Amino acid sequence: FAGAEGPTTRSTLSTIFIVGQSINIAVLGFTGRTTGFDVQVAALLVIPLILGFLVSSRIRGFASGQRLRIGIIAASGLAGATLLLQSI
Repeated sequence: FAGAEGPTTRSTLSTIFIVGQSINIAVLGFTGRTTGFDVQVAALLVIPLILGFLVSSRIRGFASGQRLRIGIIAASGLAGATLLLQSI
């Protein structure tokens, strides 16, 4: 995404997340590892999902270029650090 424009980066990330989550849900369901708690968490996450969708059109101009790249790198770094800490 280093040289891509904001809309291209956002749509690519969105596609990756949708495909990844679809595979994840399918595998968890197929293997019988989905619990009632998983369904409750998924239901709770629908609200921020809808809010994010509604807000995204308003911050489109702000979340482009360098700001978007910094946000992606920061979120990736935080996720990586969290995984490292959980494995300790």
